Amino acid sequence: MGLNFNFLDDPNFQYIRSKLESSPYHLSFLNERFAVGDLDAWRSEARQYIQERLMFSPDPVPLNEEIVEEEDFGDYIRQKVYFDSFPGCRVPAYLLIPKNLQEPAPAMIVLHDHGGMLYWGKEKVVEHKDGHEVLEKFIDECYDGKPPASELAKRGYVTLVIDCLFFGERKLKLEAIPEFQERLNQHEFESPAYIREYNNIESRIVEGEVCKALIYSGWTSAGLRIHDDRRSIDYLLSRPEVDPNRIGCIGLSMGGHRSAWLSAMDDRIKCAVVVCWMALHQDMVEHRISNIHWMWAVPGLHDAMDYPDVAALSAPKPLMIIHGSRDRLFPHQTGEKAMKIIEQVYEKAGCREQLLPKLYDSDHAFNLEMQADAYTWLDEQMSKLKNNA
Repeated sequence: MGLNFNFLDDPNFQYIRSKLESSPYHLSFLNERFAVGDLDAWRSEARQYIQERLMFSPDPVPLNEEIVEEEDFGDYIRQKVYFDSFPGCRVPAYLLIPKNLQEPAPAMIVLHDHGGMLYWGKEKVVEHKDGHEVLEKFIDECYDGKPPASELAKRGYVTLVIDCLFFGERKLKLEAIPEFQERLNQHEFESPAYIREYNNIESRIVEGEVCKALIYSGWTSAGLRIHDDRRSIDYLLSRPEVDPNRIGCIGLSMGGHRSAWLSAMDDRIKCAVVVCWMALHQDMVEHRISNIHWMWAVPGLHDAMDYPDVAALSAPKPLMIIHGSRDRLFPHQTGEKAMKIIEQVYEKAGCREQLLPKLYDSDHAFNLEMQADAYTWLDEQMSKLKNNA
């Protein structure tokens, strides 16, 4: 959990509060400039606005798929794969393929969380035959010991999870940097203390430095991350096991943020689940700014839209939003306000029945009760998509 002082109470920073309060959110669908029947026009205009501010539109490249490993997990086969996202960027991923598929299956992109755990990425949402004690404890705390990519594969979904920028195989190799090597050498390799120190350096130093470099290069880390996640769809579409008309996405926390944005920006995603990531921009800047890593900053976005306006770009697609009443990172007060805005957008768009917001008596986690409800809902949506094909 981040710091919780309100620097906007200081007279020297009142101008920031004034800026936050000045936006008319003219690209919110709830703005009076959009009529009830303007949903498609709104989505087109808002997406273009967002894409321009993401400042990341690299030249297209072929996927250049490489399968380097295959392991049997009983109900499914897990492949370790690599594919190209953009020139110079190779993305590591796990692909989980249910056994005995008789026809192309529904697919889910599982977007891993942040959690201050940068040492691993994709590994946080899959099961392991011999997992590291720190990793297994993390999975227990965040997912009640049931990592969602594996659980979905057991239900018959072809499931893909990539390493997000800064995580797992895409973290900075600190061992090769003398400045950090000295700090790491104080601990036994891959001991809990070693991994904790690695996470601290990556989260407190590396993220900010790389994001700064991206900005000075003319890009944003948010743009890069969204591009990678959209390339995940490209990869699934290249696989014969996948039904191209039944692809969804799901994620917890940072993964919920990624799920909301992926569905908002790409209609190849047919349904989405957002877990424990929902808030108003002003609330987070005023009270929780250290909880929303500035790697997600999109300059100029909030001159036109709030976070829930972005999530609502999924309309009229099915969208499930899960939030915890005891969430300390994204408190339920701001989460409920955000969910209400999304509900109003879906209502105005005439597709309220496609939205399922649910508040649980839970902290910041994707627990078994949430998982059961989410997976049942996903099964229902995928069944409808198959029947309507």
